[in-house]
Amino acid sequence: MNDYKGFHPNKNWKPDIIQSTIQPELFFKKYINTRTPCIISQFPENFDPSQLSIQALLKSCGNQTVQVEKKLKGSFGHAGTRSNMLFKEFVQSLKTGEYYLTTQYHEDEDEKSDDDDEEFDDDNYATQDMDNSKIIKSTLQAFAAPPLDHILDKVPHSMDLFNGLILHQMNLWIGSTDKNGTSSGLHHDFHDNLYFLIQGKKEFTIFSPKDISNMYLNKDFLKVHFNGLIEYQQEPGDRIRSDGAFENDVIRWKVDYAERLIEEANDDEQLKEKAEELLEKALEEMMESGLDGDDLDLLATDLEHFEDEDDTNEADNEVDDSFESDTVQHPKKRQKTVPESTLDTSKSIELETNEQNPPSFSQIPISVLDGKEKSTKYPNFENSTPIKINLLPGQILYLPAGWFHEVKSFGSDVKSQTHVALNYWFAPPTTDDPENPYQDDFWKDSHWKPIKDIIDALHLTTDQ
Repeated sequence: MNDYKGFHPNKNWKPDIIQSTIQPELFFKKYINTRTPCIISQFPENFDPSQLSIQALLKSCGNQTVQVEKKLKGSFGHAGTRSNMLFKEFVQSLKTGEYYLTTQYHEDEDEKSDDDDEEFDDDNYATQDMDNSKIIKSTLQAFAAPPLDHILDKVPHSMDLFNGLILHQMNLWIGSTDKNGTSSGLHHDFHDNLYFLIQGKKEFTIFSPKDISNMYLNKDFLKVHFNGLIEYQQEPGDRIRSDGAFENDVIRWKVDYAERLIEEANDDEQLKEKAEELLEKALEEMMESGLDGDDLDLLATDLEHFEDEDDTNEADNEVDDSFESDTVQHPKKRQKTVPESTLDTSKSIELETNEQNPPSFSQIPISVLDGKEKSTKYPNFENSTPIKINLLPGQILYLPAGWFHEVKSFGSDVKSQTHVALNYWFAPPTTDDPENPYQDDFWKDSHWKPIKDIIDALHLTTDQ
């Protein structure tokens, strides 16, 4: 089912090239809300690209472990072999062009072996509590993929143009190539993308979500949402909203959020009554959703506490104790579920398939995409509308969620075949209000608030 309602180009369309000083409200109205790609002609004033030069990164991150992808059949992005190496070793490998620094697949601390544990002597994470340090490190690295987590005080993690949107993840992309370039493969992302080109050249071939039936994906899609977000079949009953959030995670968050409101209400009876209404509604949603056994056990306990308070006239201190016990115990269990899927929806969608070819990638060979080869295997591809975009250093590409793209990377010149880019992924909006672009505070409260609290506590801020 394709419910996409956004912009779809004709074959002669060219993206607008705009100034970074455009008003955020106008940018939202003209490009984000209409789902229209554009090029921003220069970096914002608070963005210093010299901090992302190879030399600067070697100085600040040379001994940090990063995950790199090995080239597979002449291109990257097809879940090829990944390995860990020090960043300085990866820089040395750029001479061969066999490895690419791309998205860092976050590994949960519980799944790591003792051999993988690193010493926590890094000032970025140092706290008196070792377990707390691990949580901080894990949270930061899920948000700012290594080596970016070590330079968050040098790279902006907020964008005025995206003032209302919730930043989901930051990624650094570094590779090298010969004169023919290297390809990412044709694919789509699950977030709105702000792509900064630091060094080299990039040639994008893009298609709108309206062309999905012409893309020959590795897996059949379930739905294209109105804003372009593409949904695939997950576990039974675990649907995805148009902002990329799993519906069951939102239900768990609503319960936790209402419980926290009750705890914070103290003697404010009006606020407490409103919070209790929210909790009752959230618990009913949880029951109707068919969540797993652990969640239903929590639900039964919550309902018991809720009904006890509603049906009896216990003393205030006894009621407060019941809710205190509930909020201390149960949200902890829930919160482990929420971050695993919400910190990076795109990864959870792709990695859970355990396939070499992620569902978000097209089967169409690059030679066919480029028109160098004819094939009868992909007849519908002729009905699509490809748009070519050349991105130069110092420029930014805005690409809405669900837009298909194949990216060819080139060096700046014969002497330097290295290319460097930084991208910001944002949860796709679901309303036409730039101040409140989502239907609720799920992303702000469950995803961004924990990250911002850590960033503020560690003083990892740039001058803005």
